[in-house]
Amino acid sequence: SQFLHNPALVKHMKIIRQHIASENSTDRKAPPTTTRDSKQKQKEEENHQLVVQSNKHLASLEEELEQAHQRLADAYNPKFPELEELLPNHLHYKNAVRIIGNETDLTKVNDELNEILTSNQIITISMAGSTTSGRPLTDDELRVVDASATYMEELVVVQKDLMKFVENSMESLCPSICALIGAPTAARL
Repeated sequence: SQFLHNPALVKHMKIIRQHIASENSTDRKAPPTTTRDSKQKQKEEENHQLVVQSNKHLASLEEELEQAHQRLADAYNPKFPELEELLPNHLHYKNAVRIIGNETDLTKVNDELNEILTSNQIITISMAGSTTSGRPLTDDELRVVDASATYMEELVVVQKDLMKFVENSMESLCPSICALIGAPTAARL
C-alpha cells in the first residue's frame, strides 16, 4: 500500500476532492462574458495542470494495479492455479477470488459468480475447479489473499475518482472535442 500513501498522490487526491466539492457547491455555469478575466484564466490553467497530473497518476496507477493483480494471483495460486489464465481481466479475477475464497465445490457459488461473469466463464471455471491441482489455503494464506484483494479495491477507487475528475474537467477544457466524441472518450484519449 506504499503507492496509496505516496505523499504526491495523497496531496493530489486532496486537491481534487476539494476541487470537486467546490465545483459542486457553486454554479458551474458562469454568466457569459465577452472577455475572460485573469482570475478565470488562472483557474483554467490550474484545472489543466490538475488534469495533467491526474493523467500521470492514472498511468502509474495502471502499473500498480498490474503489480497488485500479480501479487493476488501469486497468493491465490496454491488454491486455484488455473484461474488466472481463465480470467485475464484483473477485476473479474479479483471478484471471482473474493467469491470463491476457499470453497472447493464451485457449484455452491455459481449464483454469486453469475453476477460478475458470463455463463461460459462460469462453466469453464467450474470444470477447471473440479480438476484443479490446487489445495485449500491456510488461514494465513487467506489473510494475504484478502489483503491483496482489498488493496486492489482501494486502487480501483482512486482510479475511478481520478477518471471522474478528468472526465468532468474535459468539458471545460475541450468542449468541442467532448461535443463530438463525449467526455468519457475524450478523457480516455
